[in-house]
Amino acid sequence: MLALTAAIVWSVADRKRKNYDLLLYWVMVFIRYYLAFTLMSYGVYKVIKTQFPFPYYHLTETYAESSPMGLLWNFMGYSTAYNMFTGLAEVTSGIFILFRKTATFGALVSITVLMNVVALNFCFDVPVKIYSSNLLLMAIFIAIPDMQRLINFFFRNKAVPAVNIQLRFPKRWMKITWLSVKILLVASVLYNTVSGVWEGYKTYGDTAIKKAPLFGIYNIETFIKNKDTLAPLLTDSVQWKQLNIAFANYAMVKTMSDKTIGYGFIVDSVKKTVQFINSRDSAENQIFNFSYPDSSHLVLKGTHKADTVCIVMKKFDQMNSLLLSRGFHWINEVPFNK
Repeated sequence: MLALTAAIVWSVADRKRKNYDLLLYWVMVFIRYYLAFTLMSYGVYKVIKTQFPFPYYHLTETYAESSPMGLLWNFMGYSTAYNMFTGLAEVTSGIFILFRKTATFGALVSITVLMNVVALNFCFDVPVKIYSSNLLLMAIFIAIPDMQRLINFFFRNKAVPAVNIQLRFPKRWMKITWLSVKILLVASVLYNTVSGVWEGYKTYGDTAIKKAPLFGIYNIETFIKNKDTLAPLLTDSVQWKQLNIAFANYAMVKTMSDKTIGYGFIVDSVKKTVQFINSRDSAENQIFNFSYPDSSHLVLKGTHKADTVCIVMKKFDQMNSLLLSRGFHWINEVPFNK
């Protein structure tokens, strides 16, 4: 509404001006660079698989427990190759938009890419619907000046003359200065984006996740409270059912009543202790000693809300799950759809 009001006031106040060619030129430059850098940023987050980590926290959940957005994130997080494919499409379209001779082609590619992104955001209830729609409109805005040429080429089978692309800088030193600024700007944005994403990948990427201390999914076999072994009652909101550790500093506990609690997670490998931190309820904070009786079991001993507890759990072999063990097949004699 603010933009609409400003446009009306501006149009009335400046109604005698014949054209806004110069303003349009610089608005187009701004839109091209903004869209290009945004696409390249999102693309790098997929090529260096950080936006969609592998869904280790959701391997033991049912589909019904997922939100629509969570289902999309799990789907994307499963395949590194598909992340790279979609990421390279975004990066490539962004690079093409940066250059005037390829801007129209880049706009067409980015329209194709962003239509899929917008559809996913709307269909899976991702909270960037308006933002992604704005990015799509920017790509369309870049293509609009060549709309008649595109219609003639694609739909009317007519010859399309080349467009005479002229710089807005009459002097040679201005052209050199602009080119130098452009190269430095693009290089700095790419460097900052890639280096920032890489730092995130070292902490949250699939490879880093597997190196987290005590990494794995553990199903509780025995829960001993004050020397009494508790019966596995499905209504018990205190007794643990499962412990899921994927990130180095975060763990998820599922109780017998299927209540999920997220904890900050600090492991001291020297003292053999692990600290659970609940930022919402300090009474849930606890420190346990941990030990490995054998290669498949983990034991936690400590105090939980003034009660002494001993939790014996067995590690879930993730590679036994169909999702991880299926692998890739060039030829399927019959559809394997389960």
